[in-house]
Amino acid sequence: MLVGAGRALDLVERLDRLLALDCPRVPRALRGQALVLRGELSLAAGDRETALRHVRAGLDLCAAAGDAYGEAAGTVALARLTGEQQALERALEAAGRCGDPLLESQVRNARARAALHQGRLHEARRAFEEGLSIDEELDNHYGQASDHIGLAQVARRCGDLPGARRHYQAGLRLLRHADARQHTVSCLAGLGRVALDQGDLAQARARLTEALVLSRDAGLRAGIARRLEAWARLVAAEGDHRRAVLLVAASVTLGGRQPDARAEEVLRPARSALGEVVADVLWAEGSAMTVDQAVSCALDGALPDPPPEPVVPAGQECRLTAREQEIAELVARGLSNRAIAGELVISPATVARHVANILAKLGFSTRTQIAAWVIGAR
Repeated sequence: MLVGAGRALDLVERLDRLLALDCPRVPRALRGQALVLRGELSLAAGDRETALRHVRAGLDLCAAAGDAYGEAAGTVALARLTGEQQALERALEAAGRCGDPLLESQVRNARARAALHQGRLHEARRAFEEGLSIDEELDNHYGQASDHIGLAQVARRCGDLPGARRHYQAGLRLLRHADARQHTVSCLAGLGRVALDQGDLAQARARLTEALVLSRDAGLRAGIARRLEAWARLVAAEGDHRRAVLLVAASVTLGGRQPDARAEEVLRPARSALGEVVADVLWAEGSAMTVDQAVSCALDGALPDPPPEPVVPAGQECRLTAREQEIAELVARGLSNRAIAGELVISPATVARHVANILAKLGFSTRTQIAAWVIGAR
């Protein structure tokens, strides 16, 4: 029942209209399978919460209707969503009872991805290879491509860059005539990251450009956020630390996540090259960029317009959280981000995020203006 991202985006609206009809004559098993499919479409779009809700509802209906295939497909989808070992074992048993090798290959892929996520690389490689063997027998190009992408990720994690490149290229060849944009983007972006790891910046730029353009044209917001992070690494390697900060900030914000170790890899050299104040201002600007602005910043080098020089507001009502107010006071004392982090026992990245929020909330562009605002409010 697995569906490629390209078709997924086209089918969501039509399937939602059908499900909204709630016709009593529709068999429970059919409605259950439709809900499982709706969950898979949400997963393809990166909306895991909606996916989980639909899959569980569909699985319950299929189980109540005694629909073995629907129950197996729902269990497989649930296992892919949660990665829980017990769910994976139940999914494998359900696929075996149905005698459906396609479902079995999906379970193998889900088990491999769970192992990869948990760092069990040998187990992940073995499970991906088992799934690939099944998909080759079925001549399932989409499944084979997914297995090759997984094997490429394992190889890259193991430091085998030539092996990673071979698997990504194999996946790309299999997808040449398939409407599977998300997998195609994964292959292109993977090749870009491998080239970046090898120091081939020209090849990295070419592949990452293809991946970002395809993500943009397909409306894959979650994919765009991931691609922007790779672009931040690329432009940082090219020496453009300003754009690197803008792009990694946009990636974090658009992806709805917190700055992590990967973001810090970009921010650390940028702070060293530009200074913490400039890096904070750029982070605030990058966090405020729209999807189109961020993509244009990556592809065309377009920078956001600098904010106008603000006037320190006299007697402005404080709109900062208690933690932001505390950090603003320390900024007014002249402390650096690292010194503030030591004072409050938090990470420098967390301090940088708070400072960026303070700048954005107050409409400022420098730490000096924060200090002046704090002093004026006393």
